[in-house]
Amino acid sequence: NQHAQNRRARQEGAEGSVTYFEWSRVLFRYAYACAYCGSWTERLTVDHRIPLSRGGKHVLENLIPACLRCNLRKGSSTEREFRVRLAIERAWAERWPEKWPGDPPP
Repeated sequence: NQHAQNRRARQEGAEGSVTYFEWSRVLFRYAYACAYCGSWTERLTVDHRIPLSRGGKHVLENLIPACLRCNLRKGSSTEREFRVRLAIERAWAERWPEKWPGDPPP
């Protein structure tokens, strides 16, 4: 919830605060979908483009919605770093689909 996010930001020493209304507008802008994979899920998480742990601020411009899977995979990467990682993974999967990690054996 937004209150918990604001509290975490204060504990991290990050500047900023976001209201529920402001976060709702961000969700609307992204059509209530994950900004990374595009999935629609019942509960999107608040993701920081520049993580709080790397000096990011808890301000509207630094927030995007992410599904829990993408947010956990992103970890302390920046949005740009994570998008590059996703692009590499997609390219790998398209070029060598039979060798994609996690695929079940034939």
